[in-house]
Amino acid sequence: METLIILSYVALCVIVFRVLKLPKNKWTITTATVIGAFLVGWIFLYMAMYQPVARVAGVYSVTTPITSEVSGEVTDVFVRGNVALKKGAPLYQIDPTPFQATVDRAKAEVTAANATIDELLLSKQNIRESIKKTQAQLVFNEKELSRFIELAKSDFASQTKVDKFTDSIAELKAVQAQNHIQLNVADSKIAQQLAAKKVHLAELDKAQFDLNKTLVVAPTDGYVTQVALRPGMKSRVVPFQGNLTFVHDESKTIVAAFKQNPARYIKPGYEAEVTFKTIPGHAYRAKVVDVLDIFKQGAVTPSGNLNDPLQRVGGRVLVKVELVQPELLDGQPIPAGTDAHVAVYSPKWEMFSIVRKVILRMQSWQNWVFEG
Repeated sequence: METLIILSYVALCVIVFRVLKLPKNKWTITTATVIGAFLVGWIFLYMAMYQPVARVAGVYSVTTPITSEVSGEVTDVFVRGNVALKKGAPLYQIDPTPFQATVDRAKAEVTAANATIDELLLSKQNIRESIKKTQAQLVFNEKELSRFIELAKSDFASQTKVDKFTDSIAELKAVQAQNHIQLNVADSKIAQQLAAKKVHLAELDKAQFDLNKTLVVAPTDGYVTQVALRPGMKSRVVPFQGNLTFVHDESKTIVAAFKQNPARYIKPGYEAEVTFKTIPGHAYRAKVVDVLDIFKQGAVTPSGNLNDPLQRVGGRVLVKVELVQPELLDGQPIPAGTDAHVAVYSPKWEMFSIVRKVILRMQSWQNWVFEG
């Protein structure tokens, strides 16, 4: 495009000097050269600022590293690469044998706790029956004691009978006190067993959770790519080191990296165009969705090392765009990672957007011939 503009200006100069017979001398030629250089420089300067283009752009997809939440040997791999999956579809199986044994042991402990609790409840019931029976005997003996005391006063009963019931009442009270102690002990043992049962149930839940996690399933709709996992391999719980890479069934994201100079003229909602290296000669309408407020060089992480400003490399402003008619790309070869060029058209000096559109399309046509 630069060459086309320069040649157009040269053609204009030829017309002026040859057709219109403008005198050729050092003043006219110098003036024409300076005006031409100024015009071409002015056009490209304002176009670069107000109608910028990002030649570092690409198509991205959100991926999730699939890791198992338990460690073990892989026994089966159910998934194939690049085949559509539904949420919950099985991906691979880890040997469940040790986890099933843990579940069985936890169930046995819960069963034993239930049996102990039932036994203690039965014992508690027997103690309550004994308390009830002893209390009835105690009431009866107290009544008899009162009756014999009255009879003894009238010499109708001996003191021996009174002493006998007095001793019986004392013994029954001692037995009743012991029964209440046993009842408290039973309540304490039941409380302990109930607490132990809760612990066993929690262990059972954890064991069942681990057993369920031996079958690794798809987190959402999507597909797995580059399946290198095989039965017999060891799966370990290592963060961010997945056994598979899961690609979610979502719209791909187009992100462009613009130089910092024109960044202030890029705002959400501005018109844009995108070209892809896999589709030469085509430009697709788009719009700016978001301008990221930070990039890598502006992030500070906790560290014992001081930042060296002399080693700092200037970053680029990341801009997210989306296609106005994404259905136009249906069936087109646009895998995630595809390179793209993105031009943003500012309302200021909008006249230069025509030049930018022509340049963008000319560069897109070059993808038929030039690689990369």
